Amino acid sequence: MNTTLDGLVIMLTGITSVLVFLSVLVFSIVVMSKAVKKLNQIFPEVSDIQTNSDKGIIAAIIAILKRK
Repeated sequence: MNTTLDGLVIMLTGITSVLVFLSVLVFSIVVMSKAVKKLNQIFPEVSDIQTNSDKGIIAAIIAILKRK
């Protein structure tokens, strides 16, 4: 009976440690997500590429096709 009790204690210890680890992991991910959203509002990304213009993409495709 002592062996069964030892096994249950080890099992509960393992389950508890995994549960605590996963809880800390989820909490960290949520906090980091909120921090990154806040930092993106403070420091917005500046892009030199105009997203409305596909001229650069078309030029690159033409250059690749001409090389073949």
